[in-house]
Amino acid sequence: FQSVHDFNYFSQYKQRVFEKNRNQKKILRFSDLKVVPYPNSLGKKLWYVSFHEYYKSGGYIFSGIKKILIEETHPNHFKIIVE
Repeated sequence: FQSVHDFNYFSQYKQRVFEKNRNQKKILRFSDLKVVPYPNSLGKKLWYVSFHEYYKSGGYIFSGIKKILIEETHPNHFKIIVE
């Protein structure tokens, strides 16, 4: 995001989307999970995670490989850094 305004707009949009679809049935399946420590020079606790995901909600279907980078921000609290 190039500005706080861009992030706020995106955040409000995602909230509207998830609220609209809150009662819609969703199917979510994971397989082939791989978690690998991600080296970095900042001393952060990072992990590279890849998995096969099947997601279905309403008219939307996704089936494929997902790759994310996560950070442990506090003990047992994680945040997706890159998706």
